[in-house]
Amino acid sequence: SAASDVYKRQTLRSADLGHLTPPMPVILGAARQDEVIPFRQAADLRDRWCARGAKVAFVDVPLGEHLSGIVSFAGPAIAFLADRLADRAAGRPPVAPGGCG
Repeated sequence: SAASDVYKRQTLRSADLGHLTPPMPVILGAARQDEVIPFRQAADLRDRWCARGAKVAFVDVPLGEHLSGIVSFAGPAIAFLADRLADRAAGRPPVAPGGCG
């Protein structure tokens, strides 16, 4: 049905990362020989997010493909996560008026 087709298109569009803007810092890695997600596609996503004001750390993995590239990406990804966790743990978020915390 037409309504079902509209719903399917809306659902697919909502899952397209290129239409979203991350509200927090993100890390994105791309392997030059990736056979699943082409490098240019990942770089374009980075560029779209950056143009919208997102904070994006980008790791260019020059050697490796989709699975082996994780070896080169793991170190920067772990460091990124450790930094994010340290920033959150360093201070409490402000309490909104009427809130608690």
